[in-house]
Amino acid sequence: MIDVIKIASDRARMRPDALFLAKRHQLYQRSSIYHSNLYLSKLAVVQFGNAGHRFASIKFLVHEGKPTTLIGVTANFPALLFGHNGRLLTTQDDMTLAFTILRSMIDPLVYKDDTRLILPGLDEDNFSHISSIECPLQFQDPRSELLLASHLSACRNFRKTSQIFPGESVHHKSSEVELIFYDKLAESRADSCVPENIPCTRVEVRFPSSRRLLSALGLSRSKNTVPAAIPIGNLFIAFREVIDHSLVGAPADPPKNRPSRLKTATRSILKLLDDKVGLLAALEELRLEKSHEEHGKIRRELFHELARLHPVSLPAMLKEFPWDLLSEVVRPDLEGNHELLKVREGWPTEPADDVVETFSKVRVCQRPNQLSKANRKALAASVTAPFNRIAGGRVSRSYTT
Repeated sequence: MIDVIKIASDRARMRPDALFLAKRHQLYQRSSIYHSNLYLSKLAVVQFGNAGHRFASIKFLVHEGKPTTLIGVTANFPALLFGHNGRLLTTQDDMTLAFTILRSMIDPLVYKDDTRLILPGLDEDNFSHISSIECPLQFQDPRSELLLASHLSACRNFRKTSQIFPGESVHHKSSEVELIFYDKLAESRADSCVPENIPCTRVEVRFPSSRRLLSALGLSRSKNTVPAAIPIGNLFIAFREVIDHSLVGAPADPPKNRPSRLKTATRSILKLLDDKVGLLAALEELRLEKSHEEHGKIRRELFHELARLHPVSLPAMLKEFPWDLLSEVVRPDLEGNHELLKVREGWPTEPADDVVETFSKVRVCQRPNQLSKANRKALAASVTAPFNRIAGGRVSRSYTT
């Protein structure tokens, strides 16, 4: 239920030689350094992983004359536990173990007194919180019915144009939540050779910011409140809330009055009714030939006609799916090597007690005012395009790999 998660903080102090230690780590992959001469600071981003898969990346600010501060952690939980993200985290124990492993990876780079501040915790001075999270599920879809139904879906109040790749994927995006549908088995095979698995369609609900996540959890969307801890069961609730309230199957409820004559382009595309992938590809080709307004009219007319011929509702399909028969992409060789890696690295095999307690229920905290203006300005300046002038200063960027 968790794929990629981002944790924000500005409390944990990094050791002065953190970057040097990170580069000597067995799982070190790459690092980037962003310099800001204006604010006398630099942003370091270090990535850890194995066999081409990213496990985690950390961000920390290095100030002249001030302690180096951890400001963010991004982790791929399935990759941490299994070595790749074709597997699913569906239990509370899996989630808390992933958090425990993540903390053990970063612990050598942080002062011992501040290890407790890497992750959200119960201490009053711990302002670490979840800044974004991706919640995926995978369903057995041998005839690609779910994937094709997603091509005929839409989302309420999403102003951005959906990205549709016929027969492959659909991406609905807004500023607060994203819904993605794609063939997970096909993606895994493109990455490397995998054994035969049951074809599955992956459904991802991504919360790029905390506000929509809070409302999906039934909490107030205050600007000053951020989620600190969420049990796995509540993430299922947030997933379903987005599916139930944002996703609509465009052809599920057509107008009762059928137009006396369909557009020529609509009639032409309907001739491909037996080839749904070809039908969707033809609709996408029209996007290049027609104006945005005209293409929208043809798309709506086509969906309504499809609804009359073959009623389809993606939300209804998801409600009817057997939730106890979720599908996973299993890669025995890779997972076996990852188990050996976990033993070699001495990673924890059981969740830490404090992590278990922290994530036993939904916890929120106030957005930390301690993230000073100077820190925010330095971070903004550090990620600006190279050599842009900012308030009389010059920002440069360099990379270390």
